[in-house]
Amino acid sequence: IDLRSCIIFPFMAERGPCCADGSADDFSASENEDVPAAPADAQNLRHPVFINGEGRTDNTLVLEEWGNLTAPPNSAKLRAMSFMFQWEEEKDDNNTKYNQCWKHHRVESERFQYKEGHVNPDFPVSPTTVELSKVNVGSFVLSKRMLGKLQNYEACSISDDIMGRIESEPRMQNYQRGVKTMFSYSMRRGSRDAVFFAQRVGGGTDATPAIGDMMVLFEYAPCGPISLLGVQVPYDEHHTSKILVPGTRCEVNGLPAEISEVTPPPQPFQVHYMGTAAYEANEWVEADAIHPLRDVRPWPADPDHWTFVPVQFTESKLVRPTLTRAHTGNTNVADSKNESLLGENEVDNYIEEERSVLAHLEHGVTQFGKTVSRTLNPVSLARAFLEGSSPDEICLAFPGTYTFHQAMAKEKNNEQNVNAGVRLFGFILMYLSFNLMLRPLTWLLSFLWIFGTVLIWMLHTGTLMCACVCSGCTMATAWIAYRPIYAFGLFIVPLIILY
Repeated sequence: IDLRSCIIFPFMAERGPCCADGSADDFSASENEDVPAAPADAQNLRHPVFINGEGRTDNTLVLEEWGNLTAPPNSAKLRAMSFMFQWEEEKDDNNTKYNQCWKHHRVESERFQYKEGHVNPDFPVSPTTVELSKVNVGSFVLSKRMLGKLQNYEACSISDDIMGRIESEPRMQNYQRGVKTMFSYSMRRGSRDAVFFAQRVGGGTDATPAIGDMMVLFEYAPCGPISLLGVQVPYDEHHTSKILVPGTRCEVNGLPAEISEVTPPPQPFQVHYMGTAAYEANEWVEADAIHPLRDVRPWPADPDHWTFVPVQFTESKLVRPTLTRAHTGNTNVADSKNESLLGENEVDNYIEEERSVLAHLEHGVTQFGKTVSRTLNPVSLARAFLEGSSPDEICLAFPGTYTFHQAMAKEKNNEQNVNAGVRLFGFILMYLSFNLMLRPLTWLLSFLWIFGTVLIWMLHTGTLMCACVCSGCTMATAWIAYRPIYAFGLFIVPLIILY
């Protein structure tokens, strides 16, 4: 294993949409020391380390709810993702229409404005079921956060015997025998191997599905070579406690439920209530509110093993001065006396973290949605979106063997793409907001026929220029402390346009 103790604070300070194009070149190694795979060097406690090696596990992963489907040996995780063809309500001004589409959760048709003819059946299975292995790389154990970053999924081999066992499950009694097909559930992913389950009564085909038909993806992630970067910490009970993953059946507030999604705090767990007693079908809760129905198998702690937490700030950015760079005093990295504080969020939860622009934006929208239920403060809402889409932390897990500089170049490229996506998203929201503010005026101008149309186009051009100016000034303000030359240029260009 190649181990490097890294100085990462300049890169840490550059992360986030306010300081995009963060320079990974500043993220340099202070020591280039090769060490044996085991034992790990205890002197690196609370220091950032980079390792690469062969991931190994002795665990056998089985999906008991899916005919005891078993992952190949040395698999890091195994999952089943279920989609149901359902009705979805869409409202536009005074119009209400209903579309048929694949959804990864049950759409509550009881809340539709027009229920007749638009009834969605119950979701007979967990939308997502995940099983995790305890993966070792030498003396290090992958944290659940790192397991979530491994996205090298491969399709499981589904035999006729497995198909028969799934068909015999009581939950699947209303469905025909599965048919292998291809399925694409996301714009950022191509077609993948899947199994189509048609209803016994009124079911369709994989090409022309009927309401209630299901599509299920069975995938596993092999271990193999892995490159890791994080803060080295002891592997103790903190990392072996509750393993709460999507699909976990549980009780919340005395009601039967299942975990449907896991996100960063606050309230990281989304639970879907199985009964009709709950007013809301889904709710975000803390881990303490979840009581699993089956024994969660904790991973045994080993005093000779170590694991990772993300490099993080130790206090909220509300308290930390905005233009202060990251250093050992405000991060969870040990200082010269080997003293440190805990990070903002070192809780080891399993979170699926696909490294793509759309996935990061989805995380931001999720955090925004959780916050809007508590406050309508625009500053709090914007902060929640940015913390979800561009969190101020560094924790890497890449399948494959990379050098330290290759891993940082890969992360830098991803951060640049994410920051560009967040900026574009913010620009579009700003442009739409300006247009909505002028909506009463454009409504009046729409009665002036050709003359009104010309004026409306002029207004849209003006709002576009205003959005460009505001976005440019916002980025320039954020770059004052880090790129003063770029900031000066960004200030000048919008002001010239405005002039």
